[in-house]
Amino acid sequence: MALQDIKRAKKIQKLDQATIYNKLLGKGILRMDHEDYLMATKYFTRASQKFPSNKDPYCLYIISMVSSYSYSLSGMTIDLDEKREKITQARVFMDQAIENCNLKVKVPSLYFFRGLLNF
Repeated sequence: MALQDIKRAKKIQKLDQATIYNKLLGKGILRMDHEDYLMATKYFTRASQKFPSNKDPYCLYIISMVSSYSYSLSGMTIDLDEKREKITQARVFMDQAIENCNLKVKVPSLYFFRGLLNF
């Protein structure tokens, strides 16, 4: 519903950065709902670039990544080297999140989500 509203608004005028950010988050969440976790992480990465100091895309990225491994474990095998590489990328991403979002106030949830990568 929200994505349809954004499409209608786009026909009327150019979308502002906040609307594009919300559109990217919405698309990422929909991709997670369809168990397309890799595409979801791409949307969350793009959203984090729009507003680097907002923690939401970083947290959703980690949720998507952790969900992808849970989903994969239910019926498929995971290449351990690929998993290590993805986790390394996610740690770098979360380090950026902590650096960008902790400018004024510490955000403990970012440390929690980074910690999820250890399991």
